[in-house]
Amino acid sequence: MFVTRQDGLENSFCKHDSTQSTTLNSNTPIVCQAGRIVAISGCDGETTVVKGMDDCDQVPFGFLMQEVRTQYHREYVPWGGVMDRDRGTMREFVGGPVGVAHNGIYSTDVYDNDTAITAGDILYATASGTLCISTGAGMCASGTYAYSHPVAIAMNSLTTTRMGEGRYLHLKSLI
Repeated sequence: MFVTRQDGLENSFCKHDSTQSTTLNSNTPIVCQAGRIVAISGCDGETTVVKGMDDCDQVPFGFLMQEVRTQYHREYVPWGGVMDRDRGTMREFVGGPVGVAHNGIYSTDVYDNDTAITAGDILYATASGTLCISTGAGMCASGTYAYSHPVAIAMNSLTTTRMGEGRYLHLKSLI
């Protein structure tokens, strides 16, 4: 989940990279959750193509504002069909237009929950596009781009117990 608290810049000139279609796990149709850090993967005319980070040497571009999911199975919904509940929601399909958030204040539950976060901590992108502190298990290796470029500052504190409950982390985006 990703909630805007104070707008910075909401970039609507982006679309999701259609080559990134593997779901997060076998029990869900979600490819990228809202709040995941994305990187630029190309350009389609005047539209920036983004995908969820999957490498520590990618340059973090912003935070994905919508959940990206696979298409519905055509046995249940006609090819290319969209259910009414998907219109105007925080859900988009692989390859569709997405919003990317920059330089604002946001709340998210997309973070590594192995190490407690304290208000004022500098947050970095992991190889999987989640947030972590410099001592977190997901922290990228020294010498990679993500290792030396912070992406946010924590505005509240979360213990590992509260993280496990899926509590929101409030942050000030630096990208």
